[in-house]
Amino acid sequence: MAAPKSMPPSFRQLQRATNIAKWRAMDWSKQDGDLAVEMRLSKERIRQIRMLVGAPKSINHRKVRKHVREFQWCKENLNKLKWLSVPEVRQKYGLRIAQSTSLYLFLRRHLRGSKYPWHLVNFDLPSAVLDRIWRLPHNLAASNRSRNKRQNPRWAFMGRQPKLKSRAQHQAYQRAVKAEERKAAVYYSGASYPKKFTPHEPAK
Repeated sequence: MAAPKSMPPSFRQLQRATNIAKWRAMDWSKQDGDLAVEMRLSKERIRQIRMLVGAPKSINHRKVRKHVREFQWCKENLNKLKWLSVPEVRQKYGLRIAQSTSLYLFLRRHLRGSKYPWHLVNFDLPSAVLDRIWRLPHNLAASNRSRNKRQNPRWAFMGRQPKLKSRAQHQAYQRAVKAEERKAAVYYSGASYPKKFTPHEPAK
């Protein structure tokens, strides 16, 4: 008795086999979000296809996406970063810039760098006071203030003394000076920066 002839594959089966072959040829080292844009599918559908074809997960998915975002942010904000060094950018903005990465090499090429901790300096104080506290060359704080278009000092000087209109202003000024002196002492001691002293973000 002759064996029954097998049915030819249906159009649906042929289409599925074609799709699976195409999916297996995709670059699964890319992130689901990138593949979703390329294929015009949702991320959830890409995740399902990844499981269907047995493609490995993107191990560095989150790390790579974060690196791309940090790189793009640095490029967009290069003008305000250019007077900092790479370690200062790390500390001030909380970026993890490992050596030999594309972001590290990019910043090394474009940052002019600085041996002074401008990211810690409170520019509310007069420039002459900052020169003294941070051991800067004469008039360097004023030059940095002008070059980077920083805000004017909150307290102005008249001669050698601050121009203060009230006792409250005088007390606020003295507190700011003492806080700045503590920051500078910690910085130049080489100690780890204590949590209770956060780097000062100049007022807008």
